[in-house]
Amino acid sequence: MRNIFLVITLMVLNRRVYVYILTMFVIVLIALAYYKYTRPKPSNVSQQAFMGPFIEVRYPGKVRTGIDLDNDGSYEYIMDINPWNIRSASGSAVMRFYLGPKVFVYEQNLEDIKLKDGYVHGYPEIYYGNKPWGGNRALDGPVPLPERVENLNDFYVILNYTIEHDPTLPINLAVESWFTSEKFRTTGVYIGEIEMMIWFYYSSLNPAGSKVDEIVVPIVINGKTVNAKFEVYLTKMSNKWTYVAFKLTKPIREGYVKFNYAPFIRKLKDLVPPEHLSSLYLEDIEVGTEYGAPYVTRARFKWIIYEFKLEYTDKKLLE
Repeated sequence: MRNIFLVITLMVLNRRVYVYILTMFVIVLIALAYYKYTRPKPSNVSQQAFMGPFIEVRYPGKVRTGIDLDNDGSYEYIMDINPWNIRSASGSAVMRFYLGPKVFVYEQNLEDIKLKDGYVHGYPEIYYGNKPWGGNRALDGPVPLPERVENLNDFYVILNYTIEHDPTLPINLAVESWFTSEKFRTTGVYIGEIEMMIWFYYSSLNPAGSKVDEIVVPIVINGKTVNAKFEVYLTKMSNKWTYVAFKLTKPIREGYVKFNYAPFIRKLKDLVPPEHLSSLYLEDIEVGTEYGAPYVTRARFKWIIYEFKLEYTDKKLLE
């Protein structure tokens, strides 16, 4: 009888120990999960690193390449370091596209920079469509570019990014498009054609030309729709094409932005003859950073673009 009682006691104790161990194990798992999702994220870009296979371009070296995500022979994006105004420099600039997370990372540390003749040094960028210099194009996407403005529907641009830079470096982060009279232009932009920029971040740098107006555009910033104010700048570039820039009055250094193109096209229509704009071809959609100035000989910065995509709609772009 005593042996039976001892066996039962041991079984109860073993069950309690088991339950206790299991409970503690579950508590530890919950604590680890909580820590994972609530711990502070890296406070600056330099702390963020990505692993796995990547596509790379660099300066000096090969500065431009296409990205074909589905291996169908047509590019979804072109990535381009685009040091168009740099005659020479020491150091390096590297842009990578990580195939796993589908993230673009650009990191630059250039010194002893000598320029050709312009103001900014370059425009490291990603783009979709046809850039009117050099014949590089990415056409595998939802918006049928290049196409006449009058034939296009409106579309959304989605952008998620973060950027850090030397505090005194003149820099921006902007979306850009070119409007030409000829489809698939490869030799540049000329009189009567248009460059349009939308500045979402800037430091110690202003658009070319003069401020001519302001507009308010509803855009989504970090999941919330806000009425964002943009200053409008206008000029003729070296007596060549027309330059129009929309500069957000409250710059966004990092975050998620979603906006549709139609409000900017409508304002562009107010600045140039509307019948002329409607007949031009919208060649591409770019996102990148202009940086530097004639007095700047050292340029260090880094950005990460977590997402850059377009969503086509069924509404006309000029409505």
